[in-house]
Amino acid sequence: MTQAREPITGASSDAASDGDDHRTRRSLLVAALGAAGAFVASAIGRPATAEATSVVVGANNNETAQTKFTNTAANANAWALSGTTSYTGSASGSRGVVGTSNGQNGVGVAGQANTGASANGVLGNATHGTGVKGIGTYGVTGSGSSTGVFGIGPDAGVYGFGSTSGVYGMASTGVEGVGDGTQGWGVHGVTNGGGNAAYGVVGEGGYMGVRGFGSNTGVYGESVYTGVWGLASATLGSTYGVYGASVSIQGYAGYFAGAVYVNGTLGKAGGGFMVDHPLAPADKYLIHSFVEAPERLNVYSGTVTLDRNGEATVALPDYFEAANRDVRYQLTAIGGPGPNLHVSREVHANAFGIAGGSAGQSVSWQVTAARQDAWAKANPLVVEPDKRTDERGKYLHPELHGASEKHALHRLRAEALPAKRTKSPARPPA
Repeated sequence: MTQAREPITGASSDAASDGDDHRTRRSLLVAALGAAGAFVASAIGRPATAEATSVVVGANNNETAQTKFTNTAANANAWALSGTTSYTGSASGSRGVVGTSNGQNGVGVAGQANTGASANGVLGNATHGTGVKGIGTYGVTGSGSSTGVFGIGPDAGVYGFGSTSGVYGMASTGVEGVGDGTQGWGVHGVTNGGGNAAYGVVGEGGYMGVRGFGSNTGVYGESVYTGVWGLASATLGSTYGVYGASVSIQGYAGYFAGAVYVNGTLGKAGGGFMVDHPLAPADKYLIHSFVEAPERLNVYSGTVTLDRNGEATVALPDYFEAANRDVRYQLTAIGGPGPNLHVSREVHANAFGIAGGSAGQSVSWQVTAARQDAWAKANPLVVEPDKRTDERGKYLHPELHGASEKHALHRLRAEALPAKRTKSPARPPA
């Protein structure tokens, strides 16, 4: 507020009251102090304070001109303006410095540091509590050539809570968090909501939403329901809900310690089971391959003993006829020849008959049938499909056909990966 100085005319002999005398004496004192300040400033070579930027402590100051506080001392620790509240009791509303802007795009408090890689536009330091606290649509927004917002704290370096964004960062690295503790977090995101759209941490990127590096695990997910959830939303092309790769030839692109269910078609170049070898479990594995076929087949087998007429009825599961079609049979006589052994009755009421053997003879039998359950009917097996237009000229295993890796079908573009940060960012001085 511009405080107009009262003209110095001397004390009035007919003042209306003691209050008028008090205000007159105060005017004289203010004028005298102002003149003395100007004289002293002139004597030491500094300009006198301009009237347009006068500030009255303990009152509202309204002025259109800019008010500046400048410290010209040649001191590395010089402060232009310091705000302090000395009350030490419980005072949640006390503020050292408060900045308010009513403009639509205004700034309540703006800090600018012009020189030095470790210079701070705004520095908050609290022995107990929070160094800088922001509340709003964006709690704290920082912009800097090196670091937008930098926080150091024993529990959280930067903590944000906002109706839209708790912490918002925009740079080559939008938000970077470094945890110093051996069990700390670089970035920790918490959401108090329990809805389907509540996320602790959300990453969005032109190529990758979230990328993690770790000496043991790049990205770790833990939940009472789903540890890691992957969704590829494109409706065309080769997309991947979860993609895993291993550089080591002894490694695994994916490893599941528990049951695995595939709600769809499982494709593979090969497969089988691998167990500790039953004769040398400490030193060897036993590996068998899956049986492959151009049909989706179910196989049932067993052994039956023929009655005194050389006949037997083999009962199959009660779902057999509902789940299977195109039944094929194999019979093998055990303990002696069975030249007349044959299937006397094909499957009916989930059973089939054997005849032509010797009384009391054992017979090994096998039934193979094609699947006809609802899923198999809805997804008929195409044995020799043509490659799509975008897949032609590419291979599942290009190295086996004399082609380079760029002709691989199911491999992510490694050249699109961002460079890995090898060290923590420089710390601003405390």
